[in-house]
Amino acid sequence: MQTDDATYFERALSLQVPLGMALLTRKGFGADETVAAFARALDLADKIGETPMRYPILYGLWVSTGIRGQHTDALKTAEALVELASNSSDTSSLVVANRVAGASHWFMGDFAAADRYLNIALSHFDPVSHAGLANRYGQDVGVTVHVFKAANLMLLGQSRNALKHVEEAERIAKTTNHVQTICYVLVMRSVLSMLNDDVADVQRCMSELAPVAEEHNLTLWLAYGVFMREIQALVDGDITSVERYIATDRFITSLNCTFFTSQTRTIAGRSALAMGMRDEASELLTMAQQHIAETGEKYALADVYRLQAELSKVDGDIEATEQHLNTALNVAREQGAKLWELRAAIDLARLWLEQGRLDEAIAILKPVSDSIAEGDCPDDQAKARELLDALTG
Repeated sequence: MQTDDATYFERALSLQVPLGMALLTRKGFGADETVAAFARALDLADKIGETPMRYPILYGLWVSTGIRGQHTDALKTAEALVELASNSSDTSSLVVANRVAGASHWFMGDFAAADRYLNIALSHFDPVSHAGLANRYGQDVGVTVHVFKAANLMLLGQSRNALKHVEEAERIAKTTNHVQTICYVLVMRSVLSMLNDDVADVQRCMSELAPVAEEHNLTLWLAYGVFMREIQALVDGDITSVERYIATDRFITSLNCTFFTSQTRTIAGRSALAMGMRDEASELLTMAQQHIAETGEKYALADVYRLQAELSKVDGDIEATEQHLNTALNVAREQGAKLWELRAAIDLARLWLEQGRLDEAIAILKPVSDSIAEGDCPDDQAKARELLDALTG
């Protein structure tokens, strides 16, 4: 490459990466314009050769493909980042690379691998030297590590440590004055709080998100604010919210954003079923199953099988109910997802209690309940203890 060409490509790249980051914020992570901007940046980087800008470019591609549900492609990009980072003395690149690899594995339901990568990211993270990188990577790097560590610990059944990490993520975010980071952590925390049945915290996060997203006219975060409010309305028993939820789900999808789709559709389906809306619940279950089949987003797969069991029970098909619950248990055990395993065990033990199969119910519920540390998953553990009392009383 001639000197003039190299200078041109370097200048073009110095503009293209900030453009990608700006589009990431304004248009959304998965917008066509965002993907195209980072693809163009990668093409320029390939023409230049060695450049420190390759890290944020690959990160941008990871975000824009991952949020579209293209988890296999995102994981390949994450692996490329890990390989690049392993040959670098830049510790921030080690943090980012291992964080995104951990997040990809988490979405795909491989929580053990996620834990390994996230621990490496945390071991290299320094809140002082790694501060101020939000504009380079879209969000503060420490916030993103703590958020996904919290998500992983939550499903591993370690809710107390999960809460510590998500609180640290929010604390860091609010010291940055970086709008994208603040919106990101509020949405991510609301998703985790919904998973943990913490209604008050979901409402708090959404009330803080709305004015920030509105002031800066951030399309994706505004949409997520509406989305989470409709999910909460469903959980609260608002029968009119089902149609609004589905419309909002479609709008979010139109933004090429699919993060947490299987989980939210399952929550919505379970809420619809609780309100007696069997057909709507079935539709939402099918939507969740299709999403998993299309994307490989398997982190909530066990919970999807639980909803399938609930529908079968409403239909009076007890054999299918038991089969789906056993599948939920097997998936949770393979993933090491203690939270999903406990919830599936509670459902199956209740079914067997109704059938008088007390010893089998105790045998399925007590071991998983005992395997979770005292103080973790408190609401679910309270249900388990109450059920075990009924089984042994």
